[in-house]
Amino acid sequence: AERDQWAIASKDALFRQYHADRRTLRESVARGETLATFSTEARSALGRWFFNHNQVAEDWRSDLGYWIGRQIASAYVDQASDRRKAIRDLVQGMDPVTVLQASGLSDSGQIGGQ
Repeated sequence: AERDQWAIASKDALFRQYHADRRTLRESVARGETLATFSTEARSALGRWFFNHNQVAEDWRSDLGYWIGRQIASAYVDQASDRRKAIRDLVQGMDPVTVLQASGLSDSGQIGGQ
C-alpha cells in the first residue's frame, strides 16, 4: 500500500525513468548482450524495476516493475473497446510491446494525467 501511494504521487517521473531504462535495455539487447552479459548501465536499468527487494535507495521503492506493469495492463483494458477481450488478451499472454503501445503509455510524453 505504501509503495502504491508513493508510486501514484511519482507516476510521471516513474514513467520517464521506465522509458529511459527500457531504451537502455533495448540497446543492450541490440548489441547482443544477454542477462548474463549486460553492461553495468543495463544491469542498473533492470535492477531499478526488478530483483531489488530491500536493495534500493531511500528515494526509490522495490519491485516497481510490477506496479508499472499493472498501470500498463489497466490502461490497456481501459483503452479497449471490448474490455472482456482485452482481459482475455492479457491472460493469454499477448505480446507485451503490443500491450504497451495499445495502452496509450508507450511514450513518456503521453503520461500526463493518466
